[in-house]
Amino acid sequence: MACKPRNRRTHRSARLVVCLFAISVVAHAQVTTELSEQKLAVGERVSLLLTVDHEEPADVSIPTLVAPGLRVVEGPTVRPVSILTDTGRERAVEIRFVLEATTAGRFVLPPTEVSVAGQLYLTEERLVSIGERQNRNRVPFLARWAGPSGAPFAGEARVYTLEIYNVPDYLYPSSIAVGSPQNAIVEEVQGLGSISQYVVDGVTLYAIPVAVFMVTPSDAGTMVLPEAEITGETLRAVAPARTISVQGLPEAVRASGAIGVFDYSVQLDPASFLRSESAVLRVRVAGRGNLHFLALPEPQITGFLVEHEDTRSSLVATERGYEGYVERVLRLRPSAADRHVVDPGDFAFYDPVRMQVRRLDASTIVPTIQDVNLPIDDSGDGVAIEPLGRDQIASMERRNWYRDPLSYGWLVPGLLTFIASRIWRRRHVAILVLAALGALLLVDAVSDRLPWTHIDRGLRRYAEGDLPAAIAAFERASRATPDSPGINHNLAVLYFQVGDVPRSVYAAREAIRLAPFADQPRALLRAVEQWASIERTVPPPHHIHPDLMFLVLAILVNLLFLGAASQRVHRRARSVIAAVFVLLLIGATVSGLVLTAVGHEHQVGVVRDGVTLRRIPGSDAAGWLPITSGAAVDVLARHENSLLVRTVLGLEGWISLDEILWHGAPGFPVTRYRGFGL
Repeated sequence: MACKPRNRRTHRSARLVVCLFAISVVAHAQVTTELSEQKLAVGERVSLLLTVDHEEPADVSIPTLVAPGLRVVEGPTVRPVSILTDTGRERAVEIRFVLEATTAGRFVLPPTEVSVAGQLYLTEERLVSIGERQNRNRVPFLARWAGPSGAPFAGEARVYTLEIYNVPDYLYPSSIAVGSPQNAIVEEVQGLGSISQYVVDGVTLYAIPVAVFMVTPSDAGTMVLPEAEITGETLRAVAPARTISVQGLPEAVRASGAIGVFDYSVQLDPASFLRSESAVLRVRVAGRGNLHFLALPEPQITGFLVEHEDTRSSLVATERGYEGYVERVLRLRPSAADRHVVDPGDFAFYDPVRMQVRRLDASTIVPTIQDVNLPIDDSGDGVAIEPLGRDQIASMERRNWYRDPLSYGWLVPGLLTFIASRIWRRRHVAILVLAALGALLLVDAVSDRLPWTHIDRGLRRYAEGDLPAAIAAFERASRATPDSPGINHNLAVLYFQVGDVPRSVYAAREAIRLAPFADQPRALLRAVEQWASIERTVPPPHHIHPDLMFLVLAILVNLLFLGAASQRVHRRARSVIAAVFVLLLIGATVSGLVLTAVGHEHQVGVVRDGVTLRRIPGSDAAGWLPITSGAAVDVLARHENSLLVRTVLGLEGWISLDEILWHGAPGFPVTRYRGFGL
């Protein structure tokens, strides 16, 4: 470039100084921006002048003008001009644009790059206020989607803000209408976004967030943030839709879809437990990222049955996604398998900060499974609390002859023999015939009444470790045969193994009542009550089964008639005395049969939950004596929905019907069983 100093001198040194000064002026050239008008209405025009303090127009490149809210109708026009400075008049280059206002609102003309002899310079920001057509004082606010730039990954959570901007005062809208998103999951969040302010042309402007959304692209390709309409006071603005490119996930994390920074843990609580108990497995991913979208790992579980499964989370929205944790909670019960292992596997996620895929591993869990053993006597010996097998259930069954009308035919053979001896002369033949008839009557014609289908299913489900299904099967069996001691014993075992002490105690007491001479139910009841620390409870009865008295009665009645058939009463006084004695025995036996039958049918109540005895009936009455859950009490009377009960110490009080397992309660057939809805 030729240097042309304004004051020509003949001295070469002066020429050199002036050339160096000119070069420095070019290096530090300045660009100014002027608007002919900063307030106008839609349709009006304004001139934009860019002045470059440089002498040669050929050294100045024509910039690309960005003017939001305006359109270029003339220019750019480039020409040399003379400007007045502090040192006098100097030559400069002027670039002129003529712009027309197209959109109402306050717009900031962004800096424009100007190249001067290869050096780049930026113009100043300028503010233009465009009012509505023919009303330049009515300037609406503007609305837009604001958020991070760059293409997110599919499944990556990002925060986008719907905001109004370039407003000179604080303004909050009265209504917001947002369309449906495309290819994205959008959730409005609270607590994010802040008001920002900036100064342009001496005017303070604000950008105010009116709604903040956590946006998660669902698939690779593009997602569209929908158009939104915002109304405030008498003004209205529309935020145009925003289209965003979405990247596909790296192959290594497509299974989890996790993007962020996370920790991975798997915990089994407790690590050691009884075979009849259950444990809680927690699979947790914690950190910050798309916790609401990612897929939790699926541990390989061997030797367990999943009783219940739930998903829990605690999430707080942040600028980089959700922070907190999400976990899967599984309740596991050991099956009959010999091997019990939980293999958590690994968890892969993409770290957007390091821009790399990371993998986390959790240790394999091998819990300690112990068999159920409880002390049942003072010697310290234990017994495995297990259900009875098929043969044991059958051997424990009682015929209950005293309740079967057909069984009373056993009293007939002796009577028929006596009558025949008085009619037939050949007395011995008659006795033999009637004895054979009596033998036929003595044959127990009662068929096998046990529901073996349900029993077998319950035993099979128990062997598989599926306690809920085993309980449901034995409950169905108990409804079909409620007076089976073996079925009640197995229900007591199963209820205990799932932690239902009241129902376990009630079922064990029923088994004792139905089979008073069996050892297993008494040992089971003693073990359960010791384990539950049940002290104030009515002890199980030690009565004899009514069938024993019934057999004695049948034998005595037949002996009486057979003796009368073989001797003539008036010939031998000893026969008369023996007959009277037998009659007395028969009377005593009948009384014993009645008493044992009444005692056999007596059923105590078992407290379902820890309750307090009340001095008067009514749920709102004051309590005075607490009773342990599972304790047995005698029921004395009923008043509406309250029962008068007596404890083992002889203390009496009232409790509600829904607080006790008792056969006389209206809802007892339902509350008796856990799985009545299965």
